[in-house]
This record gives sequence, structure tokens and C-alpha cells, in this order.
Amino acid sequence: MAERAFVMETHAAILHSLLVNPLLESGGTTPDQLQQNMSSSPDFKITNLFDVEGLKVLVTGGGTGIGLMIARALAVNGAKVYITGRREDVLKSSAEQHSADAEGEIIPITGDVTDKASIQALLDDLKQKEEHLDILINNSGIAGPGIDNAAKEATPLAKSMWENDYEEALSVFKVNVLGYYFVSAAFIPLLNKSPNHPQIINITSNAAFGRVAMAGILYSCTKAASTHLTKMLATHLSGTNIRVNAIAPGLFPSELTAGDSEKDNRSDLKGDTQGIDIPTGRPGTEEEMATTVLYLANKKQTYTSGSVVFIDGGVLTRMPSTY
Repeated sequence: MAERAFVMETHAAILHSLLVNPLLESGGTTPDQLQQNMSSSPDFKITNLFDVEGLKVLVTGGGTGIGLMIARALAVNGAKVYITGRREDVLKSSAEQHSADAEGEIIPITGDVTDKASIQALLDDLKQKEEHLDILINNSGIAGPGIDNAAKEATPLAKSMWENDYEEALSVFKVNVLGYYFVSAAFIPLLNKSPNHPQIINITSNAAFGRVAMAGILYSCTKAASTHLTKMLATHLSGTNIRVNAIAPGLFPSELTAGDSEKDNRSDLKGDTQGIDIPTGRPGTEEEMATTVLYLANKKQTYTSGSVVFIDGGVLTRMPSTY
């Protein structure tokens, strides 16, 4: 019995050193602090539950599409949001046009997620401005080469795949996978300094889970990779104060789906489902994306890590899928 008690005490000490000590060092919530928090009466007001005021956020690909929806949702509610991308004019235009109604800020910084030197420069720039980062949102994405989805026989399908340009294929992996990987690697130390339960949120896609190609087989493969990256980072960072989650959208208005943006850098699908069998019968809205990111990003939601939040109108219920 004494030997068993010793083993149990040893296991408890190891768990404490792995889980509690890193939390103390990084400013996370310990079990004792959690118990103190639970003893007080909860405030269930929306303004408290979804509070993002003062959070410092970086959104890649934040000048248009889903990235801009996310940046606006956070900035309107008081967050300080840095948006980055390759097109300086688009970033500046979005920041100027969409900061007027914001309690927080939208700040443009040019950066290229496919270039490590550019990522380092982005990090150096942000470190000059901030002592820590609360949330990194990896959102930059491109579609890449497609295939003929109507091809049902071996030869036409093979021909459709073979005709994909190799450099274009590499580009979609550089943006959609390696961009997420290296941007995360660069900003993890700055996130680790946050006192606000820092988090990486990867914008992936429902295409990661469908067994029918969406925007091409290669695009779906990259989204499956970035989704699994989310889960692996959540595991590898589980001993720190950094959480990692993903949002997997379906069809939303963006330059990728609509082909272009309006003067305010927002896109409009005008209700077009682009032939996709969506149970709701329409694309997603800006408000639906906003509520999703506010759920994950707010200060009160610190218990979720390694999760994928689907927001696709139920598309995956209508096709062969694995999730």
C-alpha cells in the first residue's frame, strides 16, 4: 500500500509539473484560481460573455473576405486588430473604411506569409508596437488549380489532374499550409507572453472533411493539412498557456468565391450558391462569421482547444464526409 501511495504521489507531482507549473509561468488559470472564480455569481450579460475589448489580434489576409469580416467583428467590439497581406493599398483602404464605427482599431501592416523573411519582418514590426499578442488568426488562402468534377472515368480524371500546373500547385500549399505553419512558429513566443489566455485560430474549410473535391483536390488537401496542423499544435502547446482552434467555413462571400471585391473591399455573392447543395439555400453571412469568431476569441471562452467549429450551412450533411 505504501508503494502504491508513493507511485500515486509521484504521478501527481509529474502532472503538476507538466500542467500547473507552465500555467503559472505563463499567466494561465490554475485550478485554485478557477475555484475562486466559480464561487462568485456569473455575469451572463452578452457584453461580458463575449468581451474582446483590448485584445491584441493579428489577422493574416485581413484586407478582404472572411479576414475582413473577422477583423471588423473584433475591432467593432474593442479589440486592437492588425491586418496583414501583400496588397498595401487594400489593407490601408480596409483600415480607413472600417475603423470609423469601431471601438477598437484596425491597423494595416504589409506582409507575405509565403516568405520567411517577410514573416520575420512582420514579427519585428509588431514587437516594436506590442509587448504581447493575444490572438493570431491564420486566414490567408488561395484556391489553386481545379479538376473536372464531371470526370467519372479513369482516363479523363487522370488527364484533368495531370494538367494542373506544378508551380500553381506548390503555391496553394505555400499559402494554405506553410503560411499557417511558419506564421504560427514566428508568433508563438509573443503569444506566450499574453496574460489573456492566448490563442491561434486557423481558418480552414469544410473542404477538409468532404470526400468530393471543393475548388479542386489540391485545395481540399491543403485545408485538411491546416486542420490537422491545428490539432497537432493544440497538443504540442497543451503544456503552455496557448490554445489552438479552427473555424471551418463553407461558402462565404470573398474574392476567392465571388472573384472580386466592391469599393469597400467586401464581396457579394448575391445569394448565389455556386451550384453547391447547401441545406440553408444560401451562402453564409458576415454576421454568422462574426458570431463564430467572437465565440472563440472572447475572454470568457478559455476552455476550448483542439476544436474545429463548422459553419457551412450543413453542406457536409449532403455529401460523403469524414469528421
